[in-house]
Amino acid sequence: MSKAIDRLFLSSSCFNDKTVFQMMDIVSSFGMAGLELGSFSGRVPPCDEILQASREKGVRLLVHNYFPPAFSPFVMNLGAEDKAVREKSLLLAEKAILFCELAGIPFYSVHAGFSCHAEPEDLGCPLTSLPRFSKDQAVDNFILSIRRLCSFAVARGVSIAVENHVVAQFNLVDGYNVLLPGATPEELLYILNESRAENIGLLVDFGHLKVTSNTLGFDACVALKKLLPYTFGVHIHDNDGCSDIHLPIHEKAWFMDLLRDSSYSNFLLVLEMPGLSLDSLDKQIALFNKDGR
Repeated sequence: MSKAIDRLFLSSSCFNDKTVFQMMDIVSSFGMAGLELGSFSGRVPPCDEILQASREKGVRLLVHNYFPPAFSPFVMNLGAEDKAVREKSLLLAEKAILFCELAGIPFYSVHAGFSCHAEPEDLGCPLTSLPRFSKDQAVDNFILSIRRLCSFAVARGVSIAVENHVVAQFNLVDGYNVLLPGATPEELLYILNESRAENIGLLVDFGHLKVTSNTLGFDACVALKKLLPYTFGVHIHDNDGCSDIHLPIHEKAWFMDLLRDSSYSNFLLVLEMPGLSLDSLDKQIALFNKDGR
């Protein structure tokens, strides 16, 4: 079994005040596996410069959701009711898949869409007042989008990973989740099955799963065991069970026993904790170096 540090990546969200190249230097200096490229607050260098730097520094890459960035910000929604939004989202995803092919990245990860019409400033806030449409329709649209992306990706040696949504109490409508598809194990496994593709799996976000399980009333550990056999990677962070606040983890975090289980050692690990200091990063990495795991 490989050591966890050998499959431990850093999300670009952890050090959003630094350049991509500075993030690569941090990854290299801490002996981590690589850098997950996602959202950025500043200028993003051309993709060819990022690829060259990653090769020169020996830093592996992953790609998540909004990378390479769109020319103008928008909410990526592969389940959108608006065909123009859906097509724009698909084109962004296909651009990301082409980058994955060039960089030798095994999978591209995306969120499971929305059944509401959101703008970038809406994300992280209550969505219940936004115009919405049927969640079933959003799931159907999302599956059609995923089939297209899987077909596009398989010829390029790339897989697609669907990330579980976070459902906080403030986004329930009359006690039900009608806005955020792909939040429960049942919904996620349905999407995988209906995609009818061999190159599809999951990116399981531990923080999202903790909040959603608390909101909807299911056991997060039981859910995680159902999902891990289909999982390509995980986003690692913690929270208070109510809000997706991306806190650092600790030795007794609810998922740590599963991470120690040698049966679950074939997926990639991504630290996703905005605002980390170098000292905090060192302490997080130490948790994965214990007992040789």
